[in-house]
Amino acid sequence: MHRCSKRANAIAPNDTFVLTYLAAAHCNIGDYAVARHYIEKSIRLNPNHRFTLNIAAMVYAWLGETEASLAWLDRYMETAPLSLGVDFEVAFEVYYLAERYEDAIAATAGYAEISLNASVDIAAAYAQAGHLKKAAELRRSFEANKPMGHSFEAHAEAILRLCA
Repeated sequence: MHRCSKRANAIAPNDTFVLTYLAAAHCNIGDYAVARHYIEKSIRLNPNHRFTLNIAAMVYAWLGETEASLAWLDRYMETAPLSLGVDFEVAFEVYYLAERYEDAIAATAGYAEISLNASVDIAAAYAQAGHLKKAAELRRSFEANKPMGHSFEAHAEAILRLCA
């Protein structure tokens, strides 16, 4: 990953889109200092780029910087409201990590098809919000449709490992 990241940065060191992708990729592998570096550089270059706004919300959420994360999400929502069918996952993550479980659930509204993996995350939000029947229903659905070798617990643990 680091070799590819360095190459991308060498090719396009001032491309907001590339820098934002690098921030997301490094966040996904738990390299939070590098993720911060790339998202901050992307923000300095173009703080109004929709993709930068979205990923900044995610990166700061995963870094545990709730207020910054919510502020970036608010800015993103001004340019691309979820009602237009824009990616709900970042909004869900930001609200969930900010312990705004009802808002996290609301962020998923309007999506006809939620992925099997996302259903685990959404089940957690329902449980945290006290909607235990809906959480149990989503878990049962996951258990009935999961690929061989997958488990609800393993998926939940993998998600938790993403956060600093």
